[in-house]
Amino acid sequence: MGLVAVLRRRWRLHPSAMAAVIATLMLCLLVVASLRAFAGGIADASVRSSVLASTEEARLIRISTTLRPDRIAEVGKAVEQLSGRIEGRRVYAARVATSRGLAGGAAKDRIQLAESPDIAGVARLTAGAWPTLRTDAPIPIAVPEAAATALGWQLGTRAGLTDLIDDQAGPLEVEVVGVYAVSDPASPLWSLLPLALTGVAQGDFTQYGPMIVPAATLSTQTSATFAVDVPPDGLNRATAASAAGAADIAIAELKAAPAMANATVRGEMPQVLRAAAALGDRTDRVLYTPMLLLLLLGGAALALSVGQLAMLRDSETRLLRTRGASTGQLLLLAVAEALVVIGVSAAAALLLAPLVVARLAHASGFEGASASYRHTLQQSSVWGAVATGAALALVVYLVASLRHGQLRVERDASGRSKALSVLTGAGLDVALLLLGALGVVQLRRYAGKADQGTIDALTLAAPVLVIGGLCVVALRLIPLLARAGSRWAAGGDTLGRAWAGWQVARRMSTQAGSVLLVLLCLTMGSLAVSQKATVDRSMVDQSAFETGAPLRVALRGPAFGDPGMPAVLADAAGGADRAMRVYRESIDVGGLRGVSLLAADVRAGQVMTPRTDLLSGAAWSDLIQRLVPSDQKPVGVEIPEGTTELTVQTRTADQQGFGDNGLTAQLVLADAAGQWFSLPLEFTSGEQRVSLTAPAPGFRGPVRLVGLTLDGLYLGLMEESLRPRLTMSSVTAGSTSLELGTFAGEWRGATWVFAPPMPDPGSVPVLMTRDLASTTKVGVGAELKLTMVSSARTAKVVGLIDALPTATNPHLGVLADLGVVQRAAGASGDSVSGIRRLTATEYWLDPVDPAHALTALAADRARIGTIIDRNDVLAARQESSVNAGMRTAMGVLTAAALLLATLGFAAATTALATQRRQEGVVLTALGYSPRAQRRVLLVERTVVVALTAVVGIGVAALSSWLVMPLLVSGDGHAQVPPVVLAFNWPALLILVAGVSVVLVAVAALLVRGPGDLSAQLRAQEGE
Repeated sequence: MGLVAVLRRRWRLHPSAMAAVIATLMLCLLVVASLRAFAGGIADASVRSSVLASTEEARLIRISTTLRPDRIAEVGKAVEQLSGRIEGRRVYAARVATSRGLAGGAAKDRIQLAESPDIAGVARLTAGAWPTLRTDAPIPIAVPEAAATALGWQLGTRAGLTDLIDDQAGPLEVEVVGVYAVSDPASPLWSLLPLALTGVAQGDFTQYGPMIVPAATLSTQTSATFAVDVPPDGLNRATAASAAGAADIAIAELKAAPAMANATVRGEMPQVLRAAAALGDRTDRVLYTPMLLLLLLGGAALALSVGQLAMLRDSETRLLRTRGASTGQLLLLAVAEALVVIGVSAAAALLLAPLVVARLAHASGFEGASASYRHTLQQSSVWGAVATGAALALVVYLVASLRHGQLRVERDASGRSKALSVLTGAGLDVALLLLGALGVVQLRRYAGKADQGTIDALTLAAPVLVIGGLCVVALRLIPLLARAGSRWAAGGDTLGRAWAGWQVARRMSTQAGSVLLVLLCLTMGSLAVSQKATVDRSMVDQSAFETGAPLRVALRGPAFGDPGMPAVLADAAGGADRAMRVYRESIDVGGLRGVSLLAADVRAGQVMTPRTDLLSGAAWSDLIQRLVPSDQKPVGVEIPEGTTELTVQTRTADQQGFGDNGLTAQLVLADAAGQWFSLPLEFTSGEQRVSLTAPAPGFRGPVRLVGLTLDGLYLGLMEESLRPRLTMSSVTAGSTSLELGTFAGEWRGATWVFAPPMPDPGSVPVLMTRDLASTTKVGVGAELKLTMVSSARTAKVVGLIDALPTATNPHLGVLADLGVVQRAAGASGDSVSGIRRLTATEYWLDPVDPAHALTALAADRARIGTIIDRNDVLAARQESSVNAGMRTAMGVLTAAALLLATLGFAAATTALATQRRQEGVVLTALGYSPRAQRRVLLVERTVVVALTAVVGIGVAALSSWLVMPLLVSGDGHAQVPPVVLAFNWPALLILVAGVSVVLVAVAALLVRGPGDLSAQLRAQEGE
């Protein structure tokens, strides 16, 4: 009889067992192949997420220069050509003229004119049309909506723009022909025209613009800026790495090009793209870890299935031996059968894998080639995974056949061979434990840099080593627990209880396969549960860190410096202690550029509450108290609480008859947060009334009068003795006259200041991030010079934090109190400004009713700009295709693990039931019915599952704690604050209970199979 005929007869005899073997192997290979293909889609999505998570400035190549009109075409062509090697790149351009004054406007009004051929694609017209070139005056312009509102302009409005350099030049006449609003805030064009996002910017001057003019209108030398961008939508691991290399070459060629002789070329596009490609590779490799675990579980399930099949064929194998079959022939038969099974399973897996990947991709939000049939089968990693699984399956098939079948001639085991077997087993245990310890060390080393770089082979294998070591411990612990239980059962008064206890204790060491299946299944499920809980928590923590507060509100130009805005925002939030104003700027510290300085109203309750593990062991309430010195002397004169109006008696000194031409006078007041505001005064002698409540809600009290300032466009060109001045002879709050005895006038640069002496605030207390302190070699208590609000001040480090919320680089940041920094800036006395005032450009809110706050803020769009809602940021992270893909992948792995464990456990239970048929003869003779024997077998299998589940909870939890840093941080966002493992204990316990119920139910169905054991034995004897 030929080999094929023997194989066909063998398959017909045990079709169910054969089907179980094929199903086990096919399921394992199918899931492995599908996840390898699906992992590629997740990895490519992480590339795109990484690029989007970087700052816009970092991911662009930016070229800045000053151009004459006749060189614009030459430079633009050079940028287009030299950046063309970057596949898919887009080029944006803008020309900005020197700011002009506004005829008839305030002295500090500035108008920005710009040309941009790309603006129509990223902005929409709310009125009128885009300007086109005219041959006659006035020049047509398109105006930002916010600027039009602030200036009171509409279609047809004409204005004169004054030349701030040439006093003899006449005004430039312009006419509003269009009003526009930004439609694509994420466009790189706005990095060239940042003023367009707000329309108005308040600082030392009030900027309006950019007013868009037709191409070729700006006939004088202008600043020109180009931006080269690679849209993230089309990026994957391969294209990102290729674009990074091309960007390096493009930057070098742009710097060397003759047309760029006076240009500045900068950008971190190559570094951003390389980091994204590296993250994609790391994310792809991360999913090898659960795949290896699944292969391990699948191998155990396959071994049990093949073992069951070999036991069923025991009589056939003996018959073949009696007919002269050699061990080699039997081994060849096993190899042939294994190759057929593996071939069928692998073919089915490869045919079904694209369909599975498509469903997974649809569930996770992936689109395009990554989910296509062709793309799936073209991936070498898919074929490699199937080939690896097939090779392992062949080894497992042969080993299981050798161990459970009769392929070898039986020999009595000598004492020496038994001792050698024990020593070999002990040595293997020690080796696995040592490898597990190595895996633990490697994973702990990796945990500190989970979102950086790639992952090496040892780290990749570390989870398998760790889980293997833990399983060894569990496999040695469970028999001990079984023996302890058997002693308890032996004291029972029934034969069934005693026999079940004896069988569990005697047979537990032979149940390693079943125990391993349950352990690995629970571990896989625990990883999935813990991964979801950990990622969910990290997204909540990191979204809170990214926004700083539940709502972060950026103001528009008209609201800058508005003393009523704190009350408006406090009303929206439900209380002044729920609205924290923030001043932000980028400073240099110890040679480090791009350090974020946040001057915040830290006394505003607990709006900003960093996670406790970022505070170096200190309490947040203690740290913010250190930022507000208790011994600071108050500035100015306090205004009685409840005052709604000040009566100011002013007096002018104007020897040249300058009048109020171009002069701006302000009354400077400080509110409870320490921020200074200006209220307008007239340049006149006499009584003036200044409202503290109109037109906006009042100040947050107590309020103090800081002083008076007088500015003018031409004051800096005049001798001090000839300049006009304005003083206050009295200030009355209601019926109370304020004490002005210490007030005196002086010139600070070109600004007249009438105020009391500004007390020196001394060192400004600051909190510094740990990395910044380490780099600058300062510690708590140290002092250093910081340039804050354009003034060099001494700062004292009063505390360290690991990371600063909302900072550009979270590890390079400085936090100070807004009021303290304002006092320091106001007392600086530099020549740039008379009394420098901080403008809080954003507010952080912790509203009582978020819905009410959002509605109130949305209704005030003239003054409220960007609103960043923590819930929106969190929702975007949760909807990330990377995170959705990881959740889907882990869910599939858990389901596959349960199915494989069920198949393997079913095979083991069936084999065990077959073995027990002969043992049941004596019990049947003693009157113990077959039904009762099956019941005992079910109890035995239940005890195995229960003991393994109890120990498995610990193994699963410990495995999750060690392995979890490897399975997170792939969505491209900075992992700040660091990921903290989160256990969803209820879900884990439900998982354990569910797995246990399924396995026990399978056992209950299978142990019903055997009938009268003695009748079956007699039937066998008669054969």
